[in-house]
Amino acid sequence: MDSSDSGMSESQGLIQSLRDEIESIKRPSGTQTNPARTCKDLHMCNAKLKDGLYWIDPNYGCNGDAIQVLCNFTAGGQTCIHPDINTKQAPNKKWKKLSGAEWFSEYEDGYEISYTGVGKTQLNFLRLLSEKATQTFIVTCRGSQGCFDSKSNKVEKAIKLQGANDGLLEFMKDEPSIKITQVRRDWKAVVHVETEDLNQMPIVDFAPGEFLTSNEFGFEVGPICFS
Repeated sequence: MDSSDSGMSESQGLIQSLRDEIESIKRPSGTQTNPARTCKDLHMCNAKLKDGLYWIDPNYGCNGDAIQVLCNFTAGGQTCIHPDINTKQAPNKKWKKLSGAEWFSEYEDGYEISYTGVGKTQLNFLRLLSEKATQTFIVTCRGSQGCFDSKSNKVEKAIKLQGANDGLLEFMKDEPSIKITQVRRDWKAVVHVETEDLNQMPIVDFAPGEFLTSNEFGFEVGPICFS
């Protein structure tokens, strides 16, 4: 083979490599080596995929920083990230409130809710690529109705949630971008947060409130889902 044939072969190989790379970008498979930007993108490329764990790369750089997330295709392609397993929940018990403490992380043995499965850069890009975020926070208070204000039958005075930018997430009837609902069953308050202000999410802390400090309580945090 002469040099011209060799050069032609190398050029054809390079062209094919570029075509393959472009095709993988156009049609991500959700694997670690071929991640999508978001679960919504993955759903648009392959509507037959089932809900489950997939790889995404919101900043679309080197796939070495791709992250594994839960894709909820049933909901149209939500990208869901669970809190760290050691901070996502706490058992019902009498937590000791230290002097001056307001937030759970300031209590004795308290802590913030963390999400180390997604880096700060990837989380920022995921916010930019999304329009809305939802998350559920469940607080339990065994043996009492401490989750609620018995007069109004609501949770406003019982707990407050803190977002990622140290912002306060609370019931605001005149704020259309934040929707917080609660459901009372047994000794639980199920607080569902839905917001278009993505810089506030995910939930990182909560203030137990005056109705919980004298009773046993615990909590569980659901995944943060971007769409």
